[in-house]
Amino acid sequence: MGPYHWSGVVGVAKVTIKLSDSLGTYRISDNIVSSKTGLACKYTAGYCIDAYEGMITWDIITDDKCSMNSYLVLYRGRVSKITIKSTDNSQDAYTMYSVKDGKFLAALIERGSKVICGITVIVTDHPKLLIQEVKNGLYYFKQDTLTAKNMDIFLYVNAKFTHIENHMRREISSMYETLVQEQCKTRRSLLQT
Repeated sequence: MGPYHWSGVVGVAKVTIKLSDSLGTYRISDNIVSSKTGLACKYTAGYCIDAYEGMITWDIITDDKCSMNSYLVLYRGRVSKITIKSTDNSQDAYTMYSVKDGKFLAALIERGSKVICGITVIVTDHPKLLIQEVKNGLYYFKQDTLTAKNMDIFLYVNAKFTHIENHMRREISSMYETLVQEQCKTRRSLLQT
């Protein structure tokens, strides 16, 4: 221990803890994560130490559900994205994605979002169909030929019902607005007499 020995001593130290979130880049081909400061780390390690940021950690996705072929791409291309709001704020707004392209017809309503393989996707009213909005032209999952076992009549019927539901919702809302306007006109004419 050396020439000095103390017992019952209280030590004082200053500790600074910084907690932050940031985005990095993951290169699948060589299994490297790059931090915002440019530090390259092995992805499967789950952490590395950056001279500027300190300890950097991330969640490791190890299952095979994130291969480029783990999800079937049914359609890749432009779709109509419509956000529908009620004029009197009596109903919540909702977003509908619809596409009619040759033999492909679908209409799906957004129900939320989740992250799959580090990609944010939109959860729809159809339990097995997800939407990935691509703005930079980079696709992760590969498109393959469609087979009969991957397409079901439920998707087609769901598209028809979604369009009918949307039309009926607009008509009922319009009918309600007309009824309220007529009631106001009747009350106004009664008050004027």
